[in-house]
Amino acid sequence: MNTFLAAPQRKLSNLETEISRLQERLRALSSECERAKAYLDAHHALMSAILQRFSPKSSLTAYLGTDIPSEA
Repeated sequence: MNTFLAAPQRKLSNLETEISRLQERLRALSSECERAKAYLDAHHALMSAILQRFSPKSSLTAYLGTDIPSEA
């Protein structure tokens, strides 16, 4: 009986090992993805602030003290 179940038991063990390996890889990739998102979010915020600060419209608005009408 044990001989009959040996091959399926090995298969199950191999599958469980592979699942564990893939779960660890998924955790590592998810962590890497979160770091990449945080990096991009920080740089988008920085670039947005820079572009707002130095855009021609905001510079003229600050200089003239009034808003510039948008072209329709």
